[in-house]
Amino acid sequence: MKRFTIICDFDGGTYVSQLESLDAVGVAREWSAMIRTERPIPRSSTKIADNVVIDLDNGVPPSALDGLKNVWQILGHLGSRTYTATIVQSD
Repeated sequence: MKRFTIICDFDGGTYVSQLESLDAVGVAREWSAMIRTERPIPRSSTKIADNVVIDLDNGVPPSALDGLKNVWQILGHLGSRTYTATIVQSD
């Protein structure tokens, strides 16, 4: 298992989590489950979690960021608002 830090920016807030998984796709699923349960993002945790899982189920994994090692990003929209979740492998 590897430790990952997830930094989500949405609607003027920044939300940071640390989770363990085997890879970026696995941690994206773990993060989705966690935010659905703990609801750290006011009024939007469930919607963001649903969007991330839909993307993963449709074969859209987190995107590796060019020029960086062990860093990925998820990008999505809730109406006219955009969220990003940056995944950094911590160890």
